[in-house]
This record gives sequence, C-alpha cells and structure tokens, in this order.
Amino acid sequence: MPGVNATLAEQTGDAGIAQLQRAVMDSDPAIARRFADSQANNNAARIGLLQRIAGTPDDLAAAVDKRDALAKLRYGQAFQDADSQ
Repeated sequence: MPGVNATLAEQTGDAGIAQLQRAVMDSDPAIARRFADSQANNNAARIGLLQRIAGTPDDLAAAVDKRDALAKLRYGQAFQDADSQ
C-alpha cells in the first residue's frame, strides 16, 4: 500500500521476528517511539487511501441513491417477468 512501511515482522508474518521486534522495543524507549511513530504514519496512510476511495459524504450519498434506484428498477422488472410466466 502506498505510504505504508511495514516492519520485517509484518512483512514476513514470522513469530520469531515479531518477538525480537517486541524485545527491541521493550529495551529502549527511543526505539519504541520510532516504531510507534511509524505505526501512526502507516495508519494515516491507510486512512488516507480509504478516504480517497470512498470519496466525500456527497459521493457516498449519490452512490447509495443510484444503487437504490437501480435495485428498485431491477426488482420491478423481475416481478413483472415472474408475473408474466
């Protein structure tokens, strides 16, 4: 994902590396802060991407209205087709 810098433990899913990462974080508050800052930046990048995909509240409302109108049309056609058989 653009803007996300995963740790080696996150990239590999390796439990041993994850434990080593936690031990390093526990050993030095400065390192722990760097990991926390990195995680915060990663979360901000994820949220930013989701917001760009979702659009504005008006975009969402318009999409919901279009979906509802199309569903109403399709259901109406389906019921007409069922009645004619």
